[in-house]
Order: sequence, then structure tokens, then C-alpha cells
Amino acid sequence: MKKFIVLTGLSGAGKSSAMRYLEDLDFYCIDNIPPDLIPNLVQLIKENPEIEKSALVVDIRNPKFKSILSDIIKKIKSSVENVGVWFLTASRDVLIKRFSET
Repeated sequence: MKKFIVLTGLSGAGKSSAMRYLEDLDFYCIDNIPPDLIPNLVQLIKENPEIEKSALVVDIRNPKFKSILSDIIKKIKSSVENVGVWFLTASRDVLIKRFSET
């Protein structure tokens, strides 16, 4: 059974770190794909027997993301059985510290 994770969240909340962790767990990770291409990507992953675990990192700052997120999740869930949505956040103090370091 394939496993699919949609990973998103606040800028600076740790999406890149979470993606690296998932890659260490043998997830095939795709970062920052345009939302319009997600249904095609899901279909390609579904058809590829070599990809058992995949994660899609989506930036919520993308203008289209908010308007089509629920439709994207529904489409993914209709074609992949095991779907998770991770929304990462961090406290204001942590975000300020992270951005002040860069």
C-alpha cells in the first residue's frame, strides 16, 4: 500500500528539516511543485511501483494553494489509500530566532 504525505506550514516552521527526515526514511520527496501539477504528480506516483512512500512539500504562500487545497486533498485521497497532511507551525519566538539567523 502506498503512503502519501502532504507537508505544509508556516515559513520557517521546519518543512525542509521534516522533508530531510522523511528522505532518510526512504520517502520520495517533492518540494515546491505548482499546485496545478499535483494531480498529475499523484497519478505518476500511483502508477510507479518503485515509489511506495512519497511526500509533497507545498508552500502555503503560493496564491493558488489556499483556494485549491481541499480539492487537491480530496483527489489525492480518492487515488491513494494512506494519505496524511502535516501542517507545521512554530512559536513566534522560534520563528523570529530562525529568521534573525538568516
